Amino acid sequence: MKNDVKFVFLVVVVLVSIIIRLPGLSLLPVDDEAAWVIAMDKEVLDYEAIPHPPFSVLVYSLFVNVLGHDYCYLRFTALIFGILTLIMTYCLAKEVYGLGVARVSAVIMAILFYSILASLQIDMDGSILCFLTVSTLYAYFVYLESNRRRWLVVSSVFFGLSLLTKYTAILIVLIVFVYMLLSKRDKLVSVLPFVVIGGAMALVFPVVSYVSGNWGIFTNTLSWGGENVAGHGMGLLKSSVKHVYRIVQYGTPLLLLFPLISFARRRKKEENLLYVWVAVYFLFYTFVVSGGNISRYFMIVIPPLVILSARGFLLLFGQLRMRDLLSIVGVALVLFGVICLQNGGAQIIEPFTLDRQNFNVISQNADIWYYSTSGPLFRVSSFSFIFVLVGSVLLVVLCSFAKGHERKFWIVFVALCLAFNMFLVEEFLFHKYSPDYNEVMRDMMTYYDVNNLEGPLYSVNEDFAYFLTNGTYYDLESRDARSSLGEIGGTAVLLNLPKIMSLDDDSYIGDLVISAVDERCELLKVFYVGKYDAGYIYDC
Repeated sequence: MKNDVKFVFLVVVVLVSIIIRLPGLSLLPVDDEAAWVIAMDKEVLDYEAIPHPPFSVLVYSLFVNVLGHDYCYLRFTALIFGILTLIMTYCLAKEVYGLGVARVSAVIMAILFYSILASLQIDMDGSILCFLTVSTLYAYFVYLESNRRRWLVVSSVFFGLSLLTKYTAILIVLIVFVYMLLSKRDKLVSVLPFVVIGGAMALVFPVVSYVSGNWGIFTNTLSWGGENVAGHGMGLLKSSVKHVYRIVQYGTPLLLLFPLISFARRRKKEENLLYVWVAVYFLFYTFVVSGGNISRYFMIVIPPLVILSARGFLLLFGQLRMRDLLSIVGVALVLFGVICLQNGGAQIIEPFTLDRQNFNVISQNADIWYYSTSGPLFRVSSFSFIFVLVGSVLLVVLCSFAKGHERKFWIVFVALCLAFNMFLVEEFLFHKYSPDYNEVMRDMMTYYDVNNLEGPLYSVNEDFAYFLTNGTYYDLESRDARSSLGEIGGTAVLLNLPKIMSLDDDSYIGDLVISAVDERCELLKVFYVGKYDAGYIYDC
């Protein structure tokens, strides 16, 4: 009976997580996501567009061959692996801490904005790679606890598949090695077969590439990876602060504070696996990868942070009472309304405009943009973000002084993080308070088709390249494309996105692109969302 209850609980959480994510399947692909859509539509896979080892490409291809070529199906593929990641996170939490932490971990994975975003991106970091990484470390942990060698083999296979998905998976070896040094030195020798089996699987890629005469496919993935591994590119302190900022921005203060509470009260060596996991990736993206603050890179640490957050939550609350849960939900709903009012009021002030003379974005309200090179975007009033951040710090301080009433303040803290998380999910899926670029893109595509605009197409957005011309376009980031602009006619389509790498509001469209298009083409239509100057179509 107890096992039946456990199974039913997990099934319910999985169903809830699927229902929450379903509206996101229809979100249009943005930037790098569009590269996946384009590549999957070709008979010969385009490794110039997807310069990574082949496993994730093969997975998406399999789903395309079964379901058909459609971006919704590609997003559905990511969703499936996101749900599998949830299940494996539950299993790992149960092995390390027990059933209570496992259940809370599953609930957090189901409703956390960062987890939802990860499981809806047409990419590998938050779905396929995350699932393989959790599975690798779970199987290895079970092997260490049970001493059954078949689990070592299973773990090694998952590790090999991880390497065939993204080369950064080599960090799993470092995680395992450091964990063994800290906690299981007597079994340190098991790292050798783990590396040998996984490495042998990874070698299949270069061997097959060489034998088939497509050696360039393999070397392209190495050169692309080498371009990203070029030092942190900024001061160490600045880089670290940006990483912490990303975790707070996407995971709310809960995903930062509760793991720290768990770390302060660590009691057994088995949990070192989770701390090492987070530390290795944090240090890697601080010291090694330039631009390592991209939000999708840190999706790989969602599972351990969620498990540690679940434990921190239970350490503070002890035995959960129904009235505590009802209080958290009730206060969260009230605070959700407050955050909505804050963002509704912010609509009065235009968050950015595109000055058609110098094309610099003028920020009249310093909003926080949620955007990476994979996935749709939205903005949140900076006042709301500051409200949550300052409120969280204040509540933690009050907990330290309000002896006998700590539980009440922790309830409000969790409710505040939950309310902000709910708002992020709503904006990501429905854009009630921020510009909906999905709507803009659909309007621009409709205008292009209805008015029978002619090619060639010029753009900086791969999104339109696929949906308007089935992948054929001139990239205006290229000097040659800009120099040939207008010589044989055509159409320029530009989507005004914020820059992905900046913490400040800025335009995605470079000055050289804008000046070339404005000089050689005639503006046909500007597309708006409310007051937002969001897209342009030119006749060239």
